[in-house]
Amino acid sequence: MDEERKKRFYEVIDDIGAALKGLREYRGLTIEEAAERAELTPTRLEAIERGRLTTNLNTLTDQVERLGGRLAIVPEETPDDPHCQFIEL
Repeated sequence: MDEERKKRFYEVIDDIGAALKGLREYRGLTIEEAAERAELTPTRLEAIERGRLTTNLNTLTDQVERLGGRLAIVPEETPDDPHCQFIEL
């Protein structure tokens, strides 16, 4: 993978982790409570939230839904928008 694609990949992973953490905090869940709902270990969930662990799309969708969320595609407002973000409706 060339350096630019690699950089973008890790930016996306970081944004996904931050969005997942935002959802967990919005739901008022501890790492332990969220990990149990998402069927993960707390260590694994924490690594995903920090952008240090990737997961496939099906698994991510399952985890998000177990935490009471949905994945969505939204229009970009500015070029600096995160690739993935938690949005409170």
